[in-house]
Amino acid sequence: MPSAQWFTEDLRLQRQYCRNLERRWRKHYRLSDKQTYKDALALYKKAIIKHKIAFFLAKIESAQNSARKLFQVVDSLSNPPTGPPIEPSQDLCNAVATFFFTKVMNIYSSFSSPICSDRTDPFPMSPPLTPTFSNFHMVTTDQISKIITSIKSGSPLDPCPPSILSALTEVITSPLTDLCNSIFQTVIYPEIWKKAVIKPLLKKPSLDPADSANCRPIACLPFPAKIFEAIMNKQLSGFIDCHQLLDDTQFGFRKGHGTEMALIKTLDEIRTIMDQGELKVDTLEMRNGSWVAGFIMMGLSDDRTLETILFVLFLVLYILTLIGNVILITVCVSEPRLHTPMYFFLVNLSMLDICFSSVTVPYILAQLIARRSISLIGCAAQMYTGLLLGSTECVLLAVMAYDRYVAIVFPLRYTVIMSMSVCNALVCCCLLSGSVMAFLDTFFTVRLPVCGPRIINHFWCECTAFLKMSCVDTFVTEMVIFSAGIFALLLPSVFTAISYICIITTIVRVHSTEARYKAFSTCASHLTVVIIFYSTAISMYMKPGSKTFENRDKIISVFYTVTPPLLNPIIYSLRNKDVKIALQKYILPANLY
Repeated sequence: MPSAQWFTEDLRLQRQYCRNLERRWRKHYRLSDKQTYKDALALYKKAIIKHKIAFFLAKIESAQNSARKLFQVVDSLSNPPTGPPIEPSQDLCNAVATFFFTKVMNIYSSFSSPICSDRTDPFPMSPPLTPTFSNFHMVTTDQISKIITSIKSGSPLDPCPPSILSALTEVITSPLTDLCNSIFQTVIYPEIWKKAVIKPLLKKPSLDPADSANCRPIACLPFPAKIFEAIMNKQLSGFIDCHQLLDDTQFGFRKGHGTEMALIKTLDEIRTIMDQGELKVDTLEMRNGSWVAGFIMMGLSDDRTLETILFVLFLVLYILTLIGNVILITVCVSEPRLHTPMYFFLVNLSMLDICFSSVTVPYILAQLIARRSISLIGCAAQMYTGLLLGSTECVLLAVMAYDRYVAIVFPLRYTVIMSMSVCNALVCCCLLSGSVMAFLDTFFTVRLPVCGPRIINHFWCECTAFLKMSCVDTFVTEMVIFSAGIFALLLPSVFTAISYICIITTIVRVHSTEARYKAFSTCASHLTVVIIFYSTAISMYMKPGSKTFENRDKIISVFYTVTPPLLNPIIYSLRNKDVKIALQKYILPANLY
């Protein structure tokens, strides 16, 4: 069905939703979940019919102008290809009978207890179960009537087609009811009902019909035998389901337990073994009928309309971020007046912002187009890169605050203290500290075993979102993340605050209004950036109980992921007189400012 042309993306999402509801119901067996699943399944079936009708009508309408094409379309819809017909013959019958008899006997021989040669019954009896099925219940005419009307296909052994027998339901219901009840009482089954016509049905139209392994043996029972078979099947299945006698691994010939459910159960067992550390393989997920490796990202929203709006918004913000930071770097490098330690750090900050945005925002855009999987190694690399750039920027902002402190408190010794070698050493220290913090957070996070669905409720491999999937105690990892946050966030923010307290204290003692204003304007832009970045990052990584990840945290992540790289060049260009002069000189016309 998924390969059919009428099977659209909306149907795929509805089918996925129904499967999720079915799994939830089979996990808890709550009546409310079962009713929700049945309602969703009914809507899904109606949607299938609706899409089929729309697809077929569209194909027919497209061929309205050509009678030949219209006939071909209608003929292809009415008579789909079924493969070459199988011509009946004595040799074919013998070959099919021999093949399936041998197949059944091979299955018997594979049993742990061999079949006795002197035993007439090929099916060995199992020990009696508790509770036992002692006898069949007598059937009523209403039950027989429902079964008669449900039979659609006939058999060559029937005296007339099922449609005629269904039309005679009122006439034949009573004698068939008496006959079935008589069989239950006397345990004598009519010999004529034991015969069946076996038809080999090709598994696929493209297979060779001469090979019996490519066929399924379809038994066509006579009409009364079908009725009796349906009665026995209903009573036996009801008894087995009521007392839960089937093994959990039984999926064949069991309602609601098809091949897909067997694969899902097998996948869950593999995951359980992996989580216990007994097996190490690449994780797998099933999506859209195919296996994909790794974790599935939930993204920002499930609403298609909202995702389209967010895609356009983030694309525009990303382009503006790149343009703004590239312009700021170009201006600072081109203008000799800006070859000072302050603008050296500003160039490094802009380069970090470009890298940080290029690592995060394109992946967010990809998530808004379609849910994507990511391997454990890819998630670890993504997590490490993001933490490396973010931690480095945190420390770099503290270094920039120290630069402003030296420039204002010790202006005469500024060039000596903040020499180029010192500036390079400080930038290297920022990168080194950021890499250490990122490695610790990433290592202690990805080493945790993961249980349940491998779905990350985020648009990015965040530590806090990853912790929610873990099935073990994450206290140690949370403490590592919290401790790294102290060194990467809290200490730099405290150091920055102390620097600005000293700066403000020095500025207040300055008597010249013009000098005071110049000092304030130089520091205001940096202080604005610091407040935006530190406040959002601290609210994410410095709060207790980081394992509880909510949708609110995704919004906070957007702020410190997208907003600071975008605002940094704007703030520094609008709040800094030297940058505005350089922009006016090299890039922008004079009347813009």
